Amino acid sequence: MVFTIPKRLRVFFRYDRELLGELAKCSWRALRLYFEAYFDGADVTPGAVGFVQTAGELLNFHPHIHVLVTDGGFRPDGTFRPLAWFDSRHVERLFRAEGLRRLLDMELITAAVVDNLLSWRHSGPAISALAIAVTGTKVLREQRFRHMRSESSLIGGSGVSHEPAPYPPVSGALPRHSSR
Repeated sequence: MVFTIPKRLRVFFRYDRELLGELAKCSWRALRLYFEAYFDGADVTPGAVGFVQTAGELLNFHPHIHVLVTDGGFRPDGTFRPLAWFDSRHVERLFRAEGLRRLLDMELITAAVVDNLLSWRHSGPAISALAIAVTGTKVLREQRFRHMRSESSLIGGSGVSHEPAPYPPVSGALPRHSSR
């Protein structure tokens, strides 16, 4: 998942980098609230790894949080409860509420700014669920990983596979690989 904020709010994060930690906390609170609601208040904690990124595709200032989330959560006794489904729209609403509430509490924005942001069609902080893993023997579909492959090629990986990318032959066309 990628948690983002609108351009209108990015100026605060550019000049106060400690706010990036607050952004990460808001994404974690949104996930925790989602899991709490999903499991009817049961004490189930998602597993998650996230990192802050401040550059966009064109190296413009674009603070956002990348998060890998487990497809379920852990009880205090260590047992795992899987999610039957995941609705990123609910997490997005929770993240939006947490982010705007935090900026309001810090007096960086006013209630009028919040009202204005929420009146937009694409209002305020949002998330993008780029790839959601499934449990069991279900196969992950190729199109879910197109974006991940393009990003991982920038850091030398070969996408989903942990094996190095095959070296293309000197003459002839590049080999075409399929998931079959």
